[in-house]
Amino acid sequence: MTRLRRLLKDPLAANAVGLYVLQFTGFILPLVTLPYLARVLGPHVFGLLAFYQAFALWFSVIFEYGFSLSGTREASRFRGDKERLGRLASSILGAKLLLLLFSLVLLAPFVALVPTLREHLVYLLWALIQAIAFGFSPFWYFQGVERLVKPVALEFTLRLLATIGVFVLVNKPEDGWKALALQATSGLFATILPLFWIYREVSWVKLSYNSSLELIYQGWNLFVLKSLQSLYGSVNAFILGLLAGPLVVGYYSGAEKLYKAVLSLMSPILQALYPRLSFLSNLNPQKGRKVYKLAIWSVTLTAFILAGVIFIVAPTVVNLVLGPGYEPAVVTLQTLAIAIPLNLASTAIIMLRLLPGKLEAGAGRVVLIGGIVNFVGAVLLAPTYKHVGMSWVIVITELLILVGLVFYLRLVKVYERERGLEIH
Repeated sequence: MTRLRRLLKDPLAANAVGLYVLQFTGFILPLVTLPYLARVLGPHVFGLLAFYQAFALWFSVIFEYGFSLSGTREASRFRGDKERLGRLASSILGAKLLLLLFSLVLLAPFVALVPTLREHLVYLLWALIQAIAFGFSPFWYFQGVERLVKPVALEFTLRLLATIGVFVLVNKPEDGWKALALQATSGLFATILPLFWIYREVSWVKLSYNSSLELIYQGWNLFVLKSLQSLYGSVNAFILGLLAGPLVVGYYSGAEKLYKAVLSLMSPILQALYPRLSFLSNLNPQKGRKVYKLAIWSVTLTAFILAGVIFIVAPTVVNLVLGPGYEPAVVTLQTLAIAIPLNLASTAIIMLRLLPGKLEAGAGRVVLIGGIVNFVGAVLLAPTYKHVGMSWVIVITELLILVGLVFYLRLVKVYERERGLEIH
């Protein structure tokens, strides 16, 4: 018990526990509602719900702007300095407000041109609210200063209430929008209250147009990286909805949700290590290198084990979780299982080596190439091969990104050795 108390007092361990709780609420709780929604809504409406959930995530990327990464990195370095944290928080909030206005201007003609968006305005409204909740989340601050217990407890409570609300309020296909409304409402409160907590903690300064614009300019490379990662991971369901219809989205998104739930098992460890390695990159590069090597091999080995298990049990999992009518999702899930070790290895390299070393520009170029391949492959394969073709697009994209990152990392090492720089 004494060792356990000491472990939990360590910020890294406490962050990891908090992030696992958050992943539980973000991925495992939706898996609780997944069998219910899949059966109550049916493949068509379930696919429509998945389409707008993908849209909310896609739209939020523009004004989230990668601040979950850049903000965390800077907050980890300014910890204890209320004045600098206050300027950082104010600049990020101002930048997000400017980017939100820009995003809404871009969205207007898009809604006019896309029938699926025009025909389901109630879904669109709640998707926009959910996007704002995603994009304005101040979680970066608490992750950077390694104090996650309070915001995680809040988000867990709100998401649990939303989950209960799904079972109470969603009883037929016509109630599909209510599931989206519950998610959006819980997300909005999980954003507003932590913003208030930050305001009370730091030496807040007035919003500055110039400082916000400067932050947008400085964060461009991280925005490119984060947006490409989010888009190629979520845009496929959106493309399927446009080219193949909601029914196919229902087959694909059911398998994709299970795939992402598996990925989420390792995500908290990487997110907890990210601020620590960002801190060590300046303070103790040698120690940071040792932690990175241990983490990358541990993550990769675990990922291969997870992929093998999912491939074998896919028929049972799909039948148990999604139920009758979703049999086509089995092949999709088995194909996506191949991408699990590829995705996690790439994520570990980016989060634990490239971002702490401020090498996001090169990582962004690699992911950009992968994103282009993903988009072209999705457009070409979706009309003919539908959900199966889309799952193979994910595998090819993840493989290409991993190869590109390893090659880029080798170039970085050669560059650093030639100049006698410390490799962290």
